[in-house]
Amino acid sequence: MFYFCYSSALDREATALWARDHGYPDFSLTSGQKARLAGFSLVADWPSNYWGGRVLSLRLDPGSSVEGILFELPDAWQQAVRHKEGVVTGVALEMESAVQLNSVNSSGESASVVAKVYVVHPQRKSLVGPKSERYFKILESAYRMWGLSTEALSSLT
Repeated sequence: MFYFCYSSALDREATALWARDHGYPDFSLTSGQKARLAGFSLVADWPSNYWGGRVLSLRLDPGSSVEGILFELPDAWQQAVRHKEGVVTGVALEMESAVQLNSVNSSGESASVVAKVYVVHPQRKSLVGPKSERYFKILESAYRMWGLSTEALSSLT
């Protein structure tokens, strides 16, 4: 299973605590590679009680792309990812999309794979209220740790 992640799941410590507390003691996201999801941009339209404000999701945005980390995970971890991303609780939807890897193949072309991507359920979207300061602080740190640009995060209101 390929999983494209742009969310707080990139924070290793927070994800490890979540996994332990939710019955997935072996689940971890420690090895992945930079990738891009074309046709989308980031938006803070996911109100989260846990984070105390709005957190990230994706919106269709032709001509734009979102940088993230692509993980190849055992199928046994699919339920943990679906739980972590909010599908199990009904706040998120799972979709599949082509994701461009930052590496190139033997022909000199950027390789792509179809990966699971998670977005807020349309009925849960809202721009009301502030962004979660705690969420974005953790996310900025995780983005730097993975070598991702924080520029797109800084521009969100």
